[in-house]
Amino acid sequence: MAVRLIKTRLFFKFVKVTISGPAIGGQLTFLAPRVITRCRRVSAINYKIEETLPMSNGNMSPEDYLQLSSVYSLLSRLWLSEVDLPLLTALNEPDMRDAYVKMGGQLPEGISDDVVEELAVDYCQLLIGPKYHISPVQSVWQENKLQGSAASSMSRYFEAIPTFDSPSTIVDHVGVQLAFIAELFLQASASDNPEAHEEIASQFFIDHVAWTTPFFDKVEGQATTSFYKGLANISREFLAFEPEEEIAE
Repeated sequence: MAVRLIKTRLFFKFVKVTISGPAIGGQLTFLAPRVITRCRRVSAINYKIEETLPMSNGNMSPEDYLQLSSVYSLLSRLWLSEVDLPLLTALNEPDMRDAYVKMGGQLPEGISDDVVEELAVDYCQLLIGPKYHISPVQSVWQENKLQGSAASSMSRYFEAIPTFDSPSTIVDHVGVQLAFIAELFLQASASDNPEAHEEIASQFFIDHVAWTTPFFDKVEGQATTSFYKGLANISREFLAFEPEEEIAE
């Protein structure tokens, strides 16, 4: 079944942000998206705007798409599983730490097995259970069950990008959804027609990103470590939907 594409015109603008560190393969200057449709805007990180570019007019280079894909990949990794020692070490390198904190995140002062264990306990209590956890799965949030209509919709999106290999069998997990966005931008970087990937992304944000704001709010309120409070804050700011005036076509 073909993926239903958005019918209104899509606009992209970007805020230039620079972060660095081995977790993202060195220094990364990326353009955080402000995705604008006729009725809604997906806001970017609350950053000083250094440069704003319209995406749909051919101003995005393949490297821009690759860099944006890397950011979504990092967020995906942080939501899919616990932080391990190598990743925490990478996040704590000076340049990376400074950028991560400016984005709204929080990192522990020390790096040790005990700190990693503390973060793992918080992750499991928050997202896995056995009791009082917050499900990171869209179907659970919207239908109170696994493998609901959101999972079916995700499977149809996968058909549009057959090279995408879901990192989890729970396909409407927020980490999978972020990984899929990363794959869209990765594919766009090598495409002669990146606008087609933009169209898929615009509808995907509506179908599979809008639900995440209350999820991130609840994680931030329930997390016992500043790290996961900060991750929820970063993710919400990066993906949050905000009201926007209607834009004339």
